[in-house]
Amino acid sequence: MFPERRRFRRQKVRMSMKVFWWVKMAAAAAAAFFCVSPLRADAAELLQSPIYGQVYVVEENGVNGLIFEQQGEAVSQFMAETAADPYFVRYNSFDNVLAKLKAASTSGVVMDDAGNVTGVKDAETLAQEAAVHLSRVAAMDAMSGEEKLALENQQLALLSQQAVMVEAMQQQAAAMQQFFAPGTEAADAVMLQRYTDMCAQLQALIAAKQQAVLLYQQQADPALCQQALLNVQSLAVAVQQQLMQLSLQA
Repeated sequence: MFPERRRFRRQKVRMSMKVFWWVKMAAAAAAAFFCVSPLRADAAELLQSPIYGQVYVVEENGVNGLIFEQQGEAVSQFMAETAADPYFVRYNSFDNVLAKLKAASTSGVVMDDAGNVTGVKDAETLAQEAAVHLSRVAAMDAMSGEEKLALENQQLALLSQQAVMVEAMQQQAAAMQQFFAPGTEAADAVMLQRYTDMCAQLQALIAAKQQAVLLYQQQADPALCQQALLNVQSLAVAVQQQLMQLSLQA
């Protein structure tokens, strides 16, 4: 093989690896914005639900997420509702989501970081845990205005940090575009374009969540708050679709 061809081939391999790595990073980042991830990660718990099938409950850097082993209308609806859960959007709390999931599960196992089973949960245990999560939701509802404002401000600060992270992702994508030239693998180009599109959708999702939190702080009409949550849901579904395409292509 000629040296020029070898160099070109190595360059293509390096580009594919770079795109693959950035896609995985983007997927992990996107998951944190709406609690649902299609990628396998270190799972803390595996739940068995007659409605949603096997569901992994994961935690990464203090952020909860869900991994559904099966797809379907019920799972898609649950994912959409999760993204627009008012406690998640407003306070970054996952309790309401976990309460719904555990109430719909019949059994579960607890796993360590290596994936080894360390415990088993039956339906009664999961029902008790769901009740604990709901009690935390009730406690949030009973908070004073000052306490709610403090949590909302924390959420706004977190969303601002996420916006900065996504901006960095967009800059990285723009930098990668410079490497593409005639002869580049078409699959790599498509993947990077989807990555770029997802970053733009993530920014829109973050802005929508910020707007929803601000409406709550302004004690806006409940109908306006509900519409803001529906907007978050719509944008999150779009991000999820891009994320699924990326993960299947990577």
